[in-house]
Amino acid sequence: VMASADSPRSMAAALVRLGTGPATRGVRETEVRSLGTVEVVPQRTQCGSFMVAPGAARSWEPGPFVASVLVSPSRLGRRQVLLGQARPGESWSLELAEDGRPRAEVTDAGRVRAALGDHPLVEGAWYVVAGGFDPASGVHVSARPLPFRASWRSAADSWVVASDGASGKDGAPPGIQGPPAGIAGMLEAPVVVAARGQPDGHYVDCFDGKLEAPQLVEGVLAPALLDELARGGLVERGLRCGWDFSRRLSRDGVSGRAVPGRGAAELDGVLWNTPTEAVTGHSWDGSEQDFRLAPHHYGAIHFHSDDLDDSGWRPALEVDLPSDLPSGAYAVRLRDHDGQTTDRAPFFVRATTPRAPLVFLAPTASYLAYANDHPVSDGSFSEAIAGRTPVLYEDDLLLHEHREWGLSCYDSHLDGSGVCTSSSRRPLVNMRPTHRYHVGPWQLPADLAVLGWLADEGFAYEVVTDEELHREGGDALAPYRAVVTGTHPEYYSTAMLDGLERYLGCGGRLLSIGANGYYWRVAFDPERPWIMELRRAYAGSRAWESAPGEAHLAFSGELGGLWRHLGRPPQRLTGVGYAGQGFDRSGWYRRLSDSDDPRAAFVFEGVRDRVFGTAGGIGGGAVGQEIDRFDPDLGSPHDALVLATCEGLTEGFLRCAEEVSFTLPGTSALLDPLVRADVVYVVKPGGGAVFSTGSIAWSGALGVDPALTRITRNVVARFCDPAPLPW
Repeated sequence: VMASADSPRSMAAALVRLGTGPATRGVRETEVRSLGTVEVVPQRTQCGSFMVAPGAARSWEPGPFVASVLVSPSRLGRRQVLLGQARPGESWSLELAEDGRPRAEVTDAGRVRAALGDHPLVEGAWYVVAGGFDPASGVHVSARPLPFRASWRSAADSWVVASDGASGKDGAPPGIQGPPAGIAGMLEAPVVVAARGQPDGHYVDCFDGKLEAPQLVEGVLAPALLDELARGGLVERGLRCGWDFSRRLSRDGVSGRAVPGRGAAELDGVLWNTPTEAVTGHSWDGSEQDFRLAPHHYGAIHFHSDDLDDSGWRPALEVDLPSDLPSGAYAVRLRDHDGQTTDRAPFFVRATTPRAPLVFLAPTASYLAYANDHPVSDGSFSEAIAGRTPVLYEDDLLLHEHREWGLSCYDSHLDGSGVCTSSSRRPLVNMRPTHRYHVGPWQLPADLAVLGWLADEGFAYEVVTDEELHREGGDALAPYRAVVTGTHPEYYSTAMLDGLERYLGCGGRLLSIGANGYYWRVAFDPERPWIMELRRAYAGSRAWESAPGEAHLAFSGELGGLWRHLGRPPQRLTGVGYAGQGFDRSGWYRRLSDSDDPRAAFVFEGVRDRVFGTAGGIGGGAVGQEIDRFDPDLGSPHDALVLATCEGLTEGFLRCAEEVSFTLPGTSALLDPLVRADVVYVVKPGGGAVFSTGSIAWSGALGVDPALTRITRNVVARFCDPAPLPW
C-alpha cells in the first residue's frame, strides 16, 4: 500500500471488508484484523512524459555537433525542453522559450550561453528545430517549417528561424561565441527528450506536443545539413545517436517502454509516464488511417507535461492476506489516532478455489476510465448534463488541487488533447467507498451497494475482475453458474468481450444489473497490464474526440471506438443497449405483456404490482442516470422477452449522441419513444441466459423498493439453480 500525506503522521491501519447499505451515503465495513501503526510521509510525484537514453561508458571526441528534432508544439507560453544532456557543472539543451521561439543553450559552471530564434513557432504546425554546438564558433539555433500536408495548422514556409545577425562560419546561423570545448563530448550523460533532468532525479520543463526523429549529428549547423534534416527521419552520415519512434510500431501495436536507438552510439531510450503513441507525424497526408499499414506516417510521439502512469511512491506498508480470506471487496483503512482523517485503499480478493455458484464481475476497466475525473471542476457543461446545479464534494476539491495524481479518460490534457491512457499505479481518489459523483453514487460506490445487498440476502458470491476476464477469457467465469455485472461496465477489451460471449455460449447466465455497458473498446499494454488505453473515435457520448488518423489503439493496433460501430453492439450480447441519459430525477417501470409469459414466471413470483421501481436511492426511482433499450434493429434477439419498460422520465433524459444525426429538437424522453429503459430476458441457444435491467439506477432501489428487490432476488436464485431454463 502506497500512502502520502501533507506532513508526517502516524496512522492506524486495518484490513476491512467493504459493503454499503442500499440507501446510505456512508460506508459499511467489517474489520478483519488490525495492521498496527503506519508512518505516512509526504511523497513526490513525477508528472510529465519524456524519454531518457542512459549515457554510454565512453565519451565522444570533442568536436561540433548538431541536435535536431521534428517538432509540432501544442502548448506554448512557457519554457520547455526538446532535447538535451546534463552532468554536474555543464549542460546543453535545445528548447522553446516562453514566447515560443527556439532556443539553444549551453551552461558551464553557472555561466549560460544561448542563441534565440527570431520567430515563435505556431501551435499545431510542424518544424525542424536544430541547435548547433561548436567549440569554435559558438551556439546556434535554427528552425524551418515543414511542408503543409494534412496537419491542422501550417506556418509560412518562406522563413528560417535563426539568431539575429549575419551568417556564421560555413553559412551556419549566427550564434553566441565560446562554449566549453568539452560539451561536445558528453556522451556519458543521459540524453533526455521532452524534459530537463535535475540533480535530484526529477524532471522539469516537460514538453507539450509531438516530437519525431530526435538525433545528434556530427558537424556544424550548415544549410545543407538543415535541408537534410528538414526532409525528416534520421540522417545517414555522421549520426551519433538518434531514435526513430516508428520502429516501436508493429502489427500487434506497441508495448513497454524501450525505444531502440540508432547511430554510432546505439543508445536505447526508455519512455516515462506513457506518452501517446500511434499518432500522426510530419509526413501523414491522410491517405492511411491505420498506423500499422504506414508506420512512416506515424513516426511521432505526443508528449504531455501532465502525463502520469506511476506515482513512484515508496510502500507505506505491505499486507500478507490470510490464505482463507473469502473472496470479496476489501480495503486497507488508514485512520488518524484522533479519528479526524480516514482513507481506504480498496482491492478485490479472488477465490483460490471457486466454490460459490455466483460471481460478481467487477468492472475495473471502467473504474480506470473514470479514475480521477474532474466532471465539475473541469467539465464545461456538467450542469446541463445533470439537469441541476452540480454538487462539489471534498474529493472534487482534492483532485482539483492535486493535479499531479493524474487524469481520467474523461479529461483533457493541458494542451487540449484527450487523455488516452489511465493507470492504477497512482492514487485513485474517486475509487473509494465514500466517494460521491456529482450525480450520485457511481462506479465502485454503486457496485458496493450491489455487493452489500447480495450479502444481506444471503447469496454466496465471489469476485472476478476485468483484469482476469481480459487475461483468461471465459475460463475466468466458467466455474460459476451465474454472473452479476457491475452497474456500469462501459469499457471492454476484445478479449473481455470474447470471454463473456464464450461464457454465455457455454450455458452461463448473466444478470446485467446496470446500463451503458460494453460500449467503448479499450486495450491494455501487454507488458504493463495496469495501463489501459482508449481512443474516442468519431461518435458516442464523448468528452473529447480522437484527432484525425489517430483512431487506432496503440497497445493492440485495433480500431477504437464504439463496439456498436465495430459490428458487436451490446444489444446482441444482453438484449439491450445504450439509449440515453438523464440525471435530474429517476423514473420507474411498468410490466408489459411478455411478463406474463410462463417462461418468465419465476421473475415475478410473489410480485403482484404491474408498476415497480418507484423508490430508490438514486434520483428517487429505479430508472435513471444512463439507460438501455431493446432494439432488434441493433441486434436485440427477436425471441427475447421484453418484460417491462419505463415511465416517469423527464425532459432531462436525452437520446444518445450516436443516434442523433442532425441537431433537431424532440430528442428527450418526453417526445422520443426511443429514449427509454427496458427490462429484457433472453435465453441463449446454448442454454445460457441474460436478464438485463436497462438502468444504472436499479442498484439504488435494491433493498428500498420491495417489488424490484423481490424481482432481483428471484432472478439471482433461479440463475444459480442448475436446472435448465426453458427456451
